[in-house]
Amino acid sequence: MVRDIFNYWDKEIGAYNLIFKHMKIEYFCVFITLAMFILGAVNALITERLIVIAIFLLLMFASIFFFNKKAKKILNSKHGIIIKSWIWNGDLQFYEKKDQLFKEHLYEKNLFQSEKLTTLSRLLYKDAEDNRFKGFFSVGILLAFLIPIWSEFIRLLMLEISSDKHIFLIGIGISVITVIIIYMVASIKGVILDIVDRKANKMKQLARTVEEFLLEFN
Repeated sequence: MVRDIFNYWDKEIGAYNLIFKHMKIEYFCVFITLAMFILGAVNALITERLIVIAIFLLLMFASIFFFNKKAKKILNSKHGIIIKSWIWNGDLQFYEKKDQLFKEHLYEKNLFQSEKLTTLSRLLYKDAEDNRFKGFFSVGILLAFLIPIWSEFIRLLMLEISSDKHIFLIGIGISVITVIIIYMVASIKGVILDIVDRKANKMKQLARTVEEFLLEFN
């Protein structure tokens, strides 16, 4: 029963079913342009053609703009939700609509009762804990592999430099990228755990929603 309730909340009334399945082209274009921007940035660093970054940056922002525009249009036409912020999920209306649909589902299942909601919340927290990733991931191990590779990349890059101007420009680029890489490596543990714990985190979110419903009985 708990699994069915979670699947309804996560799948049936999730953002993909309510919005993104009606705009698959825009949905995938965002990811494609983001990948193109990353590749273009790497290419621009190597070839020193900053115009490449500018072009792909404009493409990425354009795809995000049309993505948001289409998402807000779907929310308005299919769900009667008018989003005033520039991003489709910037207002609370979407989440309020999802809560409304979920509440109606609980009523249909005869579960919108104080005792049953309390039990449901407790079971969701328990399942979230059972689904939590308990493995081990060491950022230090990843650094041990990345640092030699990065050092070799810099050494090879320096061999190709032909002027002091190039040394200055590439030095700035390397410094910026190094800071970004350090930040990414420091954050990657949290990112991986967030991906692995995705179901557990959603269960906790649903449990908190159920607890908010309980306030109606007080």
